[in-house]
Amino acid sequence: MPFAFRSAVRTLRRRPADALVNGLGLSLGLACCALIALHVAAERGADRQHADGDRVVRLGVDLTDAGGNAQGIPSMPRPLLAVVSADPAVEAVAGARDSRLRVPLPGGTQTAEVLFAGAGFLDVLNGYRLVAGDARTALAHPNSIVLTEATAARLGAQALGSVVEVDDGGPYTVTGIVADGGRSHLAFDGLVSFSTLRPDWAEGAWGQFDLTLYARLRPGADRAAFVRRVQRAFDAGVGDAMAEGGQHSALIAQPLRGIYLAGDGRLAMPMHRAGSPELLRILSLVGLFVLAIAVVNFVNLATARSAERAREIGVRKAVGADRAGLVVQFLVEAVVLAVLSGVVALGLVALALPGYDALTDAGLTLADLVAPRTLGTGAALVVGVGLLAGAYPALALSGFRPAETLRGQVQSGPRASRLRGGLVVFQFAVSTVLLVATLVVGSQLQHLRAAPVGFDRDGVLLVPVSDLSAQTAADIKAAFGGVAGVRAVSLTGAPPTETGWESQQVAARGASGATQNMEAVIADADYARALGLRVVAGRDLSPDVASDAETAVLLNEAAAHALGWTPEEAVDKLIETSGRWPGEVVGVLADYAHHGVAHVPGPQVFFDLSGNASWAVVRVAPGAEASVRAGLAAAWASRVQGFPFEAAALGDAVAAQYRAEERLARAFGLFAGLAIVVAALGLFGLAAYAVQRRRKEVGVRKVLGATVGQIVARLTADFARPVLVGFAIAVPVAAWALSRWLDGFASRVALSPVPFLVAGAIALAVAMATVSLHTLRAATADPVRSLRSE
Repeated sequence: MPFAFRSAVRTLRRRPADALVNGLGLSLGLACCALIALHVAAERGADRQHADGDRVVRLGVDLTDAGGNAQGIPSMPRPLLAVVSADPAVEAVAGARDSRLRVPLPGGTQTAEVLFAGAGFLDVLNGYRLVAGDARTALAHPNSIVLTEATAARLGAQALGSVVEVDDGGPYTVTGIVADGGRSHLAFDGLVSFSTLRPDWAEGAWGQFDLTLYARLRPGADRAAFVRRVQRAFDAGVGDAMAEGGQHSALIAQPLRGIYLAGDGRLAMPMHRAGSPELLRILSLVGLFVLAIAVVNFVNLATARSAERAREIGVRKAVGADRAGLVVQFLVEAVVLAVLSGVVALGLVALALPGYDALTDAGLTLADLVAPRTLGTGAALVVGVGLLAGAYPALALSGFRPAETLRGQVQSGPRASRLRGGLVVFQFAVSTVLLVATLVVGSQLQHLRAAPVGFDRDGVLLVPVSDLSAQTAADIKAAFGGVAGVRAVSLTGAPPTETGWESQQVAARGASGATQNMEAVIADADYARALGLRVVAGRDLSPDVASDAETAVLLNEAAAHALGWTPEEAVDKLIETSGRWPGEVVGVLADYAHHGVAHVPGPQVFFDLSGNASWAVVRVAPGAEASVRAGLAAAWASRVQGFPFEAAALGDAVAAQYRAEERLARAFGLFAGLAIVVAALGLFGLAAYAVQRRRKEVGVRKVLGATVGQIVARLTADFARPVLVGFAIAVPVAAWALSRWLDGFASRVALSPVPFLVAGAIALAVAMATVSLHTLRAATADPVRSLRSE
């Protein structure tokens, strides 16, 4: 082995150009693979920090209405907390409820996303490590708050016992500080003790689904039997009544470690963070393919240089070297090059990590890179890549016969040439697929941003009012309406991009009798006008009709159809919403992209309960946004004390709906660029070798009168063929994969030939530019030098 190592070092020093091309390609491939591996490992490691997390479940319910429409709800009825606590399979239980607290600061306000959590929350989810305080008692008493390290620093409340003033009548006492770090399906700034709410809060009605419920099961507990017992209690409390209305309910015990990457958006809560399993699968494939391109470079150059190394192999065999020893030598050469490339790749990843994190929001740090487990896995990957890259050349070269090699009869034959051509085809097929994907994903992203949404997204401001009393919110609405430049103001529970009351069961009275799960949106009489929604049948809610605030409702077109009516037929019909009053449908709104144009508009019902509003929607005259913001801020300050004015543009919220597609577009662009660069590096090395072998042919052609252009065209044609074949293979593969991806969007671009042709042109141009560096030099060289030895 020491001899093989020394021989490998000598070989690399004798062929620095090959080592540089191979090493740089492997470095880029390994760096790309490492970045993706770090990203995937971090995503798959979500919620792994909780001890016994494999025994922790979160309860949810799948609701299916009479029409077969299913929806998942992550929250449970409050009384179920006591039922689960008493179950023999449960070791510990924790309840939580999301909320927002607005905390005054000198010169501003900190809006904190908090969970009201039971005393056992930090026991069941024990991966939230306290750097200060006692997890057993931190949430045991009323008005206790546990802050994350970052939030505590912003509030200047890093010490236990610090007092935090909040908008709901605090103060709260800081009883713990949670260490930052650790990926989780929950995103919160703090935890507030459940007992801060009314002492009897958990004894609320069965129909109130506002409790997130976690349970740690005993070792060996039968999960299915546990779910069946809880299902019986759920049915007795609310399920049977739901069944009478046409709804079927099925409880789900969702494993804690599977929540983050559930992938389908089911059972998501407002403070829920979710990863994308589809994105991880795509990135993993891309990383493997880019690394494969780098490995192909090594194999191609090694087989191309086989004739040059044949005499060396013959001499070694003549003096007694066996094939096994030669295989070891070539493998060691490959591993040494891979190790050197791995060291370079480590530096590249360290430099690229901040930029990659900014592109993809992966949340990666240098600590993730230098973790012992990461370095150990990386070392194994590097050695594995070296063995894989060197395997075929080692077996092929070690098989040469000494008699033939010493007579100089070994040539790189047609079989080896076909292999190299096939590998170049693979490289450029993969590169072309990635280039096409980059262009199509970017085009779809632009389409989503520009597609009609059915409402006015520009010139609309969203002002949070959830912390105000109903009367103060009404006063604020009136004051906002008096500001110059304001066209309309509405109070709502869920403007576009926000989620209303989900899974409200709507039943049609009369002949239809249909039931349907719908999203309920609190909307006052100015909602449609403020957003520019279109009424397609009947009329809008009116402030001049007193009964509208009590019994009138609006449906969207999808809701009318779901209940068996045309929009015109729906007008004047009576409906019941989750057992509430019989409401009269006074109008039907045109469907609009409440949750983004990527999704088909679902059925929605709108009614006026503006006392529960969370947002003021302010429509602004064109060009008046700056003056209107100032006027709104002044109106707010004169009526609300202690909390400054906040406003966000609805257009920004709409754009934020497509962050996943934006991250995918960025990732494809980055890795497509790397793939084409690595492929070009391999082609650069092959072109150098091919031109060197044909230098006498070039000299003869020049002597016979061939022009520089003719010689360049002839030499480059051999490299254009595999690139074009790779393009031909890439087209159907990319078309199939991208069609499947685009089918997941309600509104999508059509696949046209343009991105395929552009990607093919880019790949061919890069290949030809790479090859031309050598062919042009050969074509312009003095033919005497290449022919004088003949």
